[in-house]
Amino acid sequence: MNDLKYNWQQSELPFAMTDSEINKMADAYLDYTLRTSLQAYNSVNHSKKERQILKVILDAGDRGIISSEIQQKLPHMPYGSVTSSFKKLTDDGVIECVGIRKNFRERNQKVWRIVR
Repeated sequence: MNDLKYNWQQSELPFAMTDSEINKMADAYLDYTLRTSLQAYNSVNHSKKERQILKVILDAGDRGIISSEIQQKLPHMPYGSVTSSFKKLTDDGVIECVGIRKNFRERNQKVWRIVR
């Protein structure tokens, strides 16, 4: 994290600042970033995310659905959030992998379906 202090060059700043002023500004920025990241992490409703994913998988029926299709149906949800939910949902016995299908980029992805 301290690398941020050294990435700012005096010539890039619009006005002259001492090294201690640069360090103080960098520390304040890093403190703010860490604080807001923790707030964002704590505000996530994991069960709501998983319910949304389960609804999309359920709507796919017996055909099943791949992660890129889920992400297309839930564009507000980052792709990593979609794929990271599969492990918990599989461990809970709610979904299962029933095969592999190619996505729009011709890459193999697991097909997920609700356990019946």
